[in-house]
Amino acid sequence: MLLKVLERAGQVGPVLASMGRSRDLCDKLWDSYVDTMKLVLGILLGERSDAVFTSADLRGIGVDDTEPRES
Repeated sequence: MLLKVLERAGQVGPVLASMGRSRDLCDKLWDSYVDTMKLVLGILLGERSDAVFTSADLRGIGVDDTEPRES
């Protein structure tokens, strides 16, 4: 229904372009967040920042690393 309204208004292209820009910004934001978390974890973990932690290690300190279910 929305697509038909956009088509009648001649606005499909601009709306899709805007949505594409939003998606690009979302991706850039995520990349920035990951970079920030790497820096913070590097500071917090110090020389252990390159260490590998297993699920058992995480459970041992009370962290649930179960993958979230998709709705």
